[in-house]
Amino acid sequence: MVDELLSRRSSFRQGRRIPLADRQVWTFPMPSRETIGIARPPTDDYIAHVQSMIEAEDDSELSRAELAFAIFLLGQNYDLSPVDYQRLLAFCPDSAEAIHWRLAFHELAHEHLRYFSDPGVFSLVTQLTSASQRKFSRPVNWLRTNMLFRWRFFGSGSR
Repeated sequence: MVDELLSRRSSFRQGRRIPLADRQVWTFPMPSRETIGIARPPTDDYIAHVQSMIEAEDDSELSRAELAFAIFLLGQNYDLSPVDYQRLLAFCPDSAEAIHWRLAFHELAHEHLRYFSDPGVFSLVTQLTSASQRKFSRPVNWLRTNMLFRWRFFGSGSR
């Protein structure tokens, strides 16, 4: 079993603590001005994950996008192998732990999307997209016109 404390990166950031399948509580970084924004612009990977959640066309696609984002965020705080991710995220289907995990992570993803739609971050991302030939114009334009997101509890109703 992988140890949460021993797996922490030197760049570990505090955030939302969520119990995973190994029954340890793991920390997913929260968005903040110090970590994503003026001091440190959002990375291409971060923006791509946000874009995939925004553009999800159904619950199954949103579920996959949120799972990929969870893996991305865990990788920001921890040094884990592919086997470690599998052990941490392999819940018994429809168990109380799986439901709790899905809801808790969905809420965390919502926080990241809300942060990303903040006008200050928005203007920074807009400046970055101008500098990089509008690479991320699609999610920025979507956020600009759809500030109220469609929220769905991932994994619900689709099998």
